[in-house]
Amino acid sequence: MSTAELRDLIASLALAQRETDRQQQQTDRQLQQTVRQIKELGQQDMREAVLAEGWHLVHVGDDLFKVETPKGFQPRIYQAAP
Repeated sequence: MSTAELRDLIASLALAQRETDRQQQQTDRQLQQTVRQIKELGQQDMREAVLAEGWHLVHVGDDLFKVETPKGFQPRIYQAAP
């Protein structure tokens, strides 16, 4: 492999890593927005709907950290579609 080919490969890998990082940041922002909306709404039915979907809720405040987990909670892995 030539030096030029190696540079191109390294540049391609760096670009792929930046795109992966960007996609992860976007996913993180969407999740944070969803959680924020639930907190802002503060509606009991919304809270129950989220728990019914199998998600857990985390409440964070100045001196508070509380996790609500639905009965029978089974962790799931969420991945972006290829």
